[in-house]
Amino acid sequence: MPSGESSLTIESFKKRLRSKRQLAVDDFSKRHPQASDWLLSAGITVGNIRSSLTKLAATGMIAGSLLAFSPPLTSADLSLTDSAISLIAASDLRNRLAKSIKELLPDKISDLSKLDEQSISVKVREILGVDAKFELEDQRLNHQYGWMGAEQHLMRFPGDSVPDMAPKTGAWGYFAKSRNDFNDESALREKYYVAVQTLYLPEWNKDYPVLKEWYKYRKVLVVNPNSGRSVVAVIADAGPANWTGKQFGGSPEVMEHLEYVTGKRKGPVILMFVDDPQNKIKLGPVEKKYD
Repeated sequence: MPSGESSLTIESFKKRLRSKRQLAVDDFSKRHPQASDWLLSAGITVGNIRSSLTKLAATGMIAGSLLAFSPPLTSADLSLTDSAISLIAASDLRNRLAKSIKELLPDKISDLSKLDEQSISVKVREILGVDAKFELEDQRLNHQYGWMGAEQHLMRFPGDSVPDMAPKTGAWGYFAKSRNDFNDESALREKYYVAVQTLYLPEWNKDYPVLKEWYKYRKVLVVNPNSGRSVVAVIADAGPANWTGKQFGGSPEVMEHLEYVTGKRKGPVILMFVDDPQNKIKLGPVEKKYD
């Protein structure tokens, strides 16, 4: 083939590729305008996302592992873009939360001032969109910032048997009366549960019937202040004992998300009540901001 024809064919092919690529980028922008705006504000070009992510990773803005997750973007396949955006958004959310909270915490674990508590609540609401409070309906735990240790799985219904399960039920008994009554809600409650020291509350023995009902499956937000990782859980057990040096306990899944699963399997956390009367906040890791 003459060199002129070869050159013309290659140029024509390049133009077609550029055209298809631009169509794909335009289509993405139309389908996901908010994501497109967010990427642009972060300095990421949708049509050249891999090189943009490489630059961001070099400056520490995103995890390096994201690059392995994101193969070269082509005009024919933008299927990984949503996943990449989700990972970036979750990382950004955690970083902002950790940075905002760190400025308000004492150097060592200790009681927080009421002003710092209020400031943390505001930051959590602004960044996560979760209305979380250290005091709710006149109820307040003895600790709000403390050590959380790993707990075992709890018996979900009579006859239940799973690996790493405690020999007894939690402080509020079974999550369901029988296997037939066990549902998705019960499963999530056991999967994402925490233990708090209700037994040391000043009014616990006096107002036990009322307080036990109030705290049963009460929704809470648990935050790792060092990483910004946060998870919504329910109170389903009492403890740990004071002599352990820990103030809270977390299910295997809670501890895994907080990244406290190695070594002594414990770490510092902030624990707050979630004010969610309409039950809109889901149990589990908080990976994006709630509206």
